[in-house]
Amino acid sequence: MFNSSNQLSGGLLERREGIANYFDLGDENEKLLTENAELHQLSDSLEAKIREMLASVDSTVNMDTTGKLVYRYSKASVVDRSTNRLHNFLTLNKGSKHGIKADMGVVGKEGIIGIIKDVSPNYCTVLSLLHKRMHVNAKVERTNFGGSLSWDGRDPRYVQLDNIAKYTEVRVGDQIVTSDSNFFPPGRTIGKIKEWKIREGDNFYSIKVELVNDFSTIDYVYIVENVNSKEIKALQERSTNE
Repeated sequence: MFNSSNQLSGGLLERREGIANYFDLGDENEKLLTENAELHQLSDSLEAKIREMLASVDSTVNMDTTGKLVYRYSKASVVDRSTNRLHNFLTLNKGSKHGIKADMGVVGKEGIIGIIKDVSPNYCTVLSLLHKRMHVNAKVERTNFGGSLSWDGRDPRYVQLDNIAKYTEVRVGDQIVTSDSNFFPPGRTIGKIKEWKIREGDNFYSIKVELVNDFSTIDYVYIVENVNSKEIKALQERSTNE
């Protein structure tokens, strides 16, 4: 009886500990997400510092007028998503009361996700990379040649990269990353080249890119704020209206 009692109490304690650990996972996951957001921000700040140092000894390094480009990151959970439509969106649990605004970029743990479209006090919607009207500046990391990335509305695992001139070299497996953009830090992963072709009479590649993210399983993301975006937009609008 004593042995059975000890085994029973031991089993109950083990289960109780297991249940406690399960509920502790939520807190641990929240801490990890916060730390990841801080690491993203630190990484971009370090990159900006390195660029600034290089610029001081090499006038060919391109810098913006402030000498640096700074991004802020905040974590968010995905409360809804779609991948089987022509125009796909995500809904996040952050809104205007958290400082979120339209036209902020959204990235995942590895690659880019989309751009914030509409914002309410507590939520926002994200124009997904899997949206027919979404276009992103992207480039082949190895060669630095850029083009326009978009989705053809077919397979949610792949997007297309256009406007890469045929005189450049592309290879299957080449990494595709973000190029100059107000929404995303440069060099952010998008995917890799799955296949390419040049249509007869065409001067550009038709490139199929395999996405690094599986959009059907995304649970959390990071919202990216370019702290210089307001100044950049105002300047661009002024130039457009002249």
